[in-house]
Amino acid sequence: MTRVSDRKSYLRKKKEIGQVSQALLEEAKEQSRVKTAILNTLKNGPMTLPEISSATGLDLRTTVYYVMTLRRYGQVKDGEAKGDYYSYALKGA
Repeated sequence: MTRVSDRKSYLRKKKEIGQVSQALLEEAKEQSRVKTAILNTLKNGPMTLPEISSATGLDLRTTVYYVMTLRRYGQVKDGEAKGDYYSYALKGA
């Protein structure tokens, strides 16, 4: 089982017994949506942070946060420099 499915299962169980607020569930859904949008965008090949931001419609600050988090946890890797920015790609791609 993946971490995402473990977390979803955990939250679903907590919700069933009334221990997870709707706000927390919505926040988890939004985080999952943003992460998925970035990963799907990177399926097209390496991109810089501004390119990812533009392609996903996310502001640059949010894009930086999520890409660095995905990088830290091994889902995204550093690519080559493109002008003033480094590119990022899916790990294993």
